[in-house]
Amino acid sequence: MTPPGFLCVKWITDFFGQVANNEKTEMSLFKIQSTAERVNQLLTAGKPEDAIDLCRSACQGPKATPLDWELYGCLSADTGDLDAARSALVKAIQLDPGLVLAQFGLGKLLAMAGEYPEAIERLQKATQLQPDNAEIWLALGITCGLVKQMTKAEECCRRSLELQPRSPDAHLNLANALQAQGKLSEAEAEYVAALELIRDWLTAGTCWHRRGLGCASSPRPSMQRTGSWL
Repeated sequence: MTPPGFLCVKWITDFFGQVANNEKTEMSLFKIQSTAERVNQLLTAGKPEDAIDLCRSACQGPKATPLDWELYGCLSADTGDLDAARSALVKAIQLDPGLVLAQFGLGKLLAMAGEYPEAIERLQKATQLQPDNAEIWLALGITCGLVKQMTKAEECCRRSLELQPRSPDAHLNLANALQAQGKLSEAEAEYVAALELIRDWLTAGTCWHRRGLGCASSPRPSMQRTGSWL
């Protein structure tokens, strides 16, 4: 299974924002930002292994922070080392349960592994930490749908659409949840909305970018079935 896309320039921006909102010493803040900037430079240069080595070294150091572990976990997931990603994100959360990206990322990995109750717990925590993130609400809705909690899935997908109305994935997964509950006319309307948005993308010839943890104003439609992460 393809790992979820965790790390990109947008994620680095979110990472800096998260750091700025935490009470850290100036030295710690400088260290964290420097590591993330160097990671981004290495990724841009096509050197993911060097970026991984940098993150791993930061976590092995005596002054490793929860944010170091979070960065290492997200980058490990993005490069396909899901075991390392899971371990790193668990460590980050143990050190600081308030890291939204770690909670979200671990929730996605747990869902991919079929550990749905644990995934739902993490994703719910992530929505509490960042209630205005449409991607987190959508991930929670998809996961609830996988365990046949269709009322909850509908609720989460609707919340995602409130935050990001032009998301084909949110419309599609809402349609699936509605159809499963026998709400066929509402489901049809959501399927049509999803298809129209996908058609608009195709007509416009839009350049689609990989998703990060953050939400873009016009997300790339995955055009995959419920339960798919990319």
